[in-house]
Amino acid sequence: MEQISNINIYNERMSKSLIDKAFFLDKVEGNNFVDFGCADGTLIYYLFKMFPFYCFYGYDTSEEMIKIAKNHFKQNFPDDFKKLPEGKILPATIDFTTNYDEIAKTVKRLRSQGIGNSVLILSSIIHEVYSYSNTEEIDSFWNRVFSGDYKYIVVRDMLPKHSLDKKSDINDVIKLRRNEKYSKELADFENIWGSIENNKNLVHFLLKYRYENNWKREVKENYFPLYAEEFQKKINENYDCTYYEEFVLPFTKTQIKNDFDVDLKDTTHVKCILKLKDNIAKS
Repeated sequence: MEQISNINIYNERMSKSLIDKAFFLDKVEGNNFVDFGCADGTLIYYLFKMFPFYCFYGYDTSEEMIKIAKNHFKQNFPDDFKKLPEGKILPATIDFTTNYDEIAKTVKRLRSQGIGNSVLILSSIIHEVYSYSNTEEIDSFWNRVFSGDYKYIVVRDMLPKHSLDKKSDINDVIKLRRNEKYSKELADFENIWGSIENNKNLVHFLLKYRYENNWKREVKENYFPLYAEEFQKKINENYDCTYYEEFVLPFTKTQIKNDFDVDLKDTTHVKCILKLKDNIAKS
């Protein structure tokens, strides 16, 4: 895996869409949140400030990210922040780890004891799992997701529809090619992914061209390894979909219009909430 050259800038960009990433807050009844691919813990920090009496677990494969997350919380909260008023069921907990098995054991125990509802957050992580994992690791990822121990699974990621794969509008292609500012990035991109005369490639480039500070890593990362239709097939039969939205980030759409005068018409992202069926949850 190509290392992130500037972690601070990477985390700053990820946190800009924080409000959108928390779209599920009024749609789930959970009090035990697991952020799979938590990076520097920004989302957990955001949630904890609103719900200080819930449990939060952050998992990431990067030791450096976990260290940053832990230091951030140590610096911003006193040692007694875990204390609870009387009557609360769950002990307030915040923990960050590179060992997912530890989290899985805790979630399984909470479910077996009937304590609260666990929520798995998959925010901008599915495409990374596919980009940096082999087939066995990808299968393991989905097994973890659909273990049955999570009452809710929250997904927000780049999942375009099959219809994205078509011939590009030639006028959009021309606008990108005559843009001198990002000519190097475009050349790098096409050398790896192919011509932007294919609409999937054109949109793929438009979602990543601004990541100049971590370009060496970003240009190689596959943002579209999975179509929305393929993701839908992955949804386990034990879960019902209670919320589903295909969309384009407004900020991204505006930025592309400003930089290239191109109107992004295809949806690029999915927001989804899956809920464990009641008969399964009680078994």
